[in-house]
Formats: sequence, C-alpha cells, structure tokens
Amino acid sequence: MHNSYQSFISKSLNKSQRWCFSAKASLLLAMLPLTVMVAPSPSFAQTTDPVACRASEYIKNRFQLPSYVFTDPQLDYASSWQLTLSSLGYRKITTPQVGSIVILNAYFPGTGAKGYIGAVQAIKPTGKFDIRGASQAGTPFTEYGCNNVSVTVSGASYYGRTDLSFWLPPL
Repeated sequence: MHNSYQSFISKSLNKSQRWCFSAKASLLLAMLPLTVMVAPSPSFAQTTDPVACRASEYIKNRFQLPSYVFTDPQLDYASSWQLTLSSLGYRKITTPQVGSIVILNAYFPGTGAKGYIGAVQAIKPTGKFDIRGASQAGTPFTEYGCNNVSVTVSGASYYGRTDLSFWLPPL
C-alpha cells in the first residue's frame, strides 16, 4: 500500500508540489508523537473510575475543596476539619441544614477515635439527622467519585451537644 501511495503522489504532482507535500507530511508526522504525548487520553480527561473513599475524601470531592486539603493526614481526624473549613470561608452554624457539612468529634455516638465528617441529608424531629458520606454503614452507592457512599442516621440527637458542628459553604 505504501508503494502505491508513493506512485500516486509522483504521478499526480510535479517536482515542486511533491517537495512541498513531502515537507508538510514530514512535519505532520514529526509532530504526531508530540501531539499524542501532550493530548490527554479520554480516560484521563474524564473522571476516573469510582473508588472506595475515606469520609474526608468524599467531602473534598462533594464540596470541590482544593486538592491540598485532602493531602493533610490530620484531616482523617474529623475535629481537624473545623480549622480547615473556617480558613476556606465556611461558616459554622448552630443547627443543621440539609446539605451542610457535619463534623462529629471523636466518640460522638456511633463514631470512634477519629470522629466522622459527612453531609446532612435530612433532619428528624427528634434531633437526629441522616448523614450522607463515605465509608460508613448503609447500602452503598456511587457519587462524587466514591463507590462506598451511603446514608445513615446519626447516633444521637444534636440537641444540647458540643461534640459536633455544622458548616455551610461561603456566601
């Protein structure tokens, strides 16, 4: 096939046209590997396949927080998020709102030594609330790049408690 292509070019174009065509084709071929290297592949340009996330990673993804936020290993401890959210302009509120971030400090009923961070899904008249987050009990589904998101009920009412906080994004 290569020979028939060259034959077609030599019969169809004069010497000057062949040189110009050859130079352009060589330039194009020389650029091709660079183009392929620089252009993102479709799998890279799109979001990656969902993975099992830590609770903090889900919150980072859901609220589109800067990447550096997730690299801090202290943010595995829910209480460390208060200073981070405050520095990003988030506002601490006294009562939960659907869609707000909830930080449950260490040993809040249903959590362990690291506490938990999630998003408020619903608020019940009893003061308990549904928490949407990753890596917790419940039937898992995929959302914001995490395949282990679920909704679960808080272990206690928020009424009169000081071991949790609620946060809204900046205005």
